[in-house]
Amino acid sequence: AISRSTLRHGLNHKAGECIIILIAVFLQKTLETPKEITIFVSVYIIVMELISIIENLDEIGVKIPNWVKTKLLLIVEDHENAEE
Repeated sequence: AISRSTLRHGLNHKAGECIIILIAVFLQKTLETPKEITIFVSVYIIVMELISIIENLDEIGVKIPNWVKTKLLLIVEDHENAEE
């Protein structure tokens, strides 16, 4: 069973992610920050969501190929290394 508080928490989390992307776009347009920052923020959030979806599918017994998990983790590592 899924509780309302869990759904509300998830919805708040997704709304927060959308707001972060909107802030990045706003800063890009108003302060002329590099578009790469907006792209980085967006890709990072998308990859984190994909990893979360794969973890949830794995928990309910859906077989996820190891290469998919490996590729997503490599993308995360590449983006984390790009930050440094």
